[in-house]
Amino acid sequence: MSATYLMDMVRGRITVQTEKSPYQYRGMFHALTTVLREEGPHALYKGWLPSVIGVVSIVGLNFAVYESLKDWLVKSNPFCLVQDSKLSVTTRLACGAAPGTVGQTFAYPL
Repeated sequence: MSATYLMDMVRGRITVQTEKSPYQYRGMFHALTTVLREEGPHALYKGWLPSVIGVVSIVGLNFAVYESLKDWLVKSNPFCLVQDSKLSVTTRLACGAAPGTVGQTFAYPL
C-alpha cells in the first residue's frame, strides 16, 4: 500500500485536473515532482491512513468470507462439489470471487 499509494495519488490528480486546475500535469513524473516541489513531501501521503483502513477492511473481509465459505462447502457439501475433502479449482475460484465482491461492496464506501 505504501509503495503504490504514490502512483494512486498521482493517477487521481491527473484524472481530476481540468483546464482551470492550478497545476497542469503533463504526466506521472511531472505530477510527482510538482507535488513534491510545490506542496512538500507530506503531500505525497495525504490520505494514506484512510486508504490503509479501507484496504485492511477489504482484505479482512476477503479472508473471513473465503474461509467461512470454504469450510461450509467442505462440511455440508450442498452441491456435491467436494471430492475427497478437497474443492476443485473451479469451486475455489468461485470461493475467491464471492469474498472479493462482498469485500468491495461493504468496504468501498470507506
